Amino acid sequence: IVSGGGAGGSTSPVVVDPPLITSNDSITSGEWHSTNFTLSFTSNNATSFYYGYDESSINTAENSILISSETNSKMIYVKACIDEICSSPVNYEIKLDKTAPSIIENTTYVKSGIVTLNQNESYNLDNYVTISDNYTSSSNIIVTKSSFVGTGTIGTYSVTYTATDAVGNSSSKTISIKVNRSNKNYVFLGLATGGSNSYVRRYLYNGSSWSSSSILSGAYATKITVSVVDE
Repeated sequence: IVSGGGAGGSTSPVVVDPPLITSNDSITSGEWHSTNFTLSFTSNNATSFYYGYDESSINTAENSILISSETNSKMIYVKACIDEICSSPVNYEIKLDKTAPSIIENTTYVKSGIVTLNQNESYNLDNYVTISDNYTSSSNIIVTKSSFVGTGTIGTYSVTYTATDAVGNSSSKTISIKVNRSNKNYVFLGLATGGSNSYVRRYLYNGSSWSSSSILSGAYATKITVSVVDE
């Protein structure tokens, strides 16, 4: 409120209504935005508006402004004016987060996008990725995981992690889990006759590959085949 000259030398008050600051997404001051937004300034009788990010320096003339830079708290100050007469400033707290949580493979367990486990081995899906966010604390990030059948059945399976921050930004990452045959020694024995070429060989499967060794050789062995067994 500033007084100005009136008719007959009297002084009449000139009242400039303070600005109303509104965002195009209808989100109010101090609440989070997840995309760029525009702040508009209106008043019942003002003819111009000025804004600034310091209350002592409100000198940029605009009636709207596009907000695109991320921040967890930044104040903007706006005053409405009629010629040189201005209202008291009004503020709006800007909070903008456009970035989804980061989901990073834990390379202690994940190699080239694959976790390798043995049949019936214990596991913890939470160990395979690290999730963080620029503004939301880890405890407040909502994480969901697609179903996993477990390690009881040999095969390769996909697990998808989805992380959502407090603002609603989401990201997803899929890893593969390969379940191999158990790390026990699976044995195949083969015997053959043929004089000096008679032999017994022992074949071991360690969960990923076979190896063999001769455990008996010599003449007059009896030919026999033994199926794969669990040693």
